[in-house]
Amino acid sequence: MNRTANGRCKRCRLALASTGLTGRLVAEGVREHIEAARTRQAAHPPQPGSGRPPSPASLRTDLEMARHEIAPLRLERDNLKNVVRRNLGQQLDQVGVGELVTRINELTVQLDEFRAAREAWKREKQDLETKLSEAVEDLEAARASLRRMVRAASTAPSTNQ
Repeated sequence: MNRTANGRCKRCRLALASTGLTGRLVAEGVREHIEAARTRQAAHPPQPGSGRPPSPASLRTDLEMARHEIAPLRLERDNLKNVVRRNLGQQLDQVGVGELVTRINELTVQLDEFRAAREAWKREKQDLETKLSEAVEDLEAARASLRRMVRAASTAPSTNQ
């Protein structure tokens, strides 16, 4: 027999490669039988509600096929996740620290301007409140003086008549 480096004969290695089933040997003729059964099943899919549940052998075959389809799909999913991560990282790197620092500086200047304006408005408000209280005091004093004048004029003898 022709042995390969891993100790298997060439025929065994070819049988393993041709089946797609890792670690299982398929006897000659069985693979063709499986392919013919798959072809027949694909040509005549079971009708829903036909009254015949799928056989256990069919379910095992479907399960084995699904398992072999899942592994490459998982690998593809993981590869796509890695690609998305790399692209996202590149996009974040492209934003650049310089642009962010510039924007932060602009916002800090605006904040300082707003704070200064607020302080100016506070001082102006206090000045206006002081002027208002002085005006109220002046108004009260003028009213009091007017009342005194009206009383004095009403109690004084009338010289016009």
